[in-house]
Amino acid sequence: MRQTKEITISQTEALLLIALCSGKEKPDILKERGITASTWFFHMSEIRKKLTGGWKDDTLTVKTPSMADQVKAEILSIVEEGKNPLIQSDVISSFALMGEIRRRNKCYPCDAQVAQGLRGQGMVSVGRMLLVGTRHYLWALPGMERNQAVARVHARLMGQSTKA
Repeated sequence: MRQTKEITISQTEALLLIALCSGKEKPDILKERGITASTWFFHMSEIRKKLTGGWKDDTLTVKTPSMADQVKAEILSIVEEGKNPLIQSDVISSFALMGEIRRRNKCYPCDAQVAQGLRGQGMVSVGRMLLVGTRHYLWALPGMERNQAVARVHARLMGQSTKA
């Protein structure tokens, strides 16, 4: 069965298509039309949208999880393991967490993305702690004060049990 469709394209889009059909390459078209690469990609994506009109084959499109989703998944996984005394369900050092995430080689977030992930887990920033010459930025459950969080971390590092 034959399907037909009528679409409307802009003059710029038409000129780009004509140039492509005549055998010109992208760098030549950019120079000739005096447009930037971002303008080129915008017009090409608009042409694609108009031509496909929602007929895009979704089976070829693989949804890659966003960095925020990857960071959240890593945080949950690391906290569940509970191996690191600086990364527990009630108090987390973002410095230690960043190190653990990077050691796993699954994603490479920046500090702000880790902070966003911790906020997304319901944690709040409670301040800094100096530990063996390294500054650790502590995140804790809401309602916990800095001194209480530091005390829990010290107790864990000394091998004492600190149940919430």
